[in-house]
Amino acid sequence: MTERPILFSAPMVRAIIDGRKTQTRRIIKLPHNNPLGVWEATTVGGHGCYTKDGKPYPERAAIWHTRTGTIIVPPFAVGDRFWVREACRAEELPTGIDGVRYAADDAWRVIENTPEASDDWVTLFHYRGRGRGRIGDTVPPIHMPRWASRITLEVTAVKVQRLQEISEEDAQSEGARPAFT
Repeated sequence: MTERPILFSAPMVRAIIDGRKTQTRRIIKLPHNNPLGVWEATTVGGHGCYTKDGKPYPERAAIWHTRTGTIIVPPFAVGDRFWVREACRAEELPTGIDGVRYAADDAWRVIENTPEASDDWVTLFHYRGRGRGRIGDTVPPIHMPRWASRITLEVTAVKVQRLQEISEEDAQSEGARPAFT
């Protein structure tokens, strides 16, 4: 199991919170476009495949080239976790309590009452502002620290499909709203 960040826009964060977004797609860049073959979805591992220490190798989704035999395995697997990066800012309430304000839905979360959390909060509060008088700015998702993330997602399935093969149901699971109702 690995844990890594994933960026989402404010509308997608709201869709996750509302329970409308249950899937996400990521494009895999293929190394070449050999006109004598095509890329096809497949699996690797599974029954009969073992690691060096004799443990069964789990079956995973993959892509293979019909001419060259090249196999590409997506860089994530079932059980991996993604912590959501979203726009946020460090904020202090008038009562003196420190926390994080999330731009997607204006939610506020108090930080832990520890010296380490306080130091991290101060660093976030001074984002872009050290010596320039611009403290408390909103931090773009790409710079959001792990400790400030409020959403952690777990990969429950991985499949390979062509970009244009998305179904209406999958599009709605991606957080899109139906065009016609």
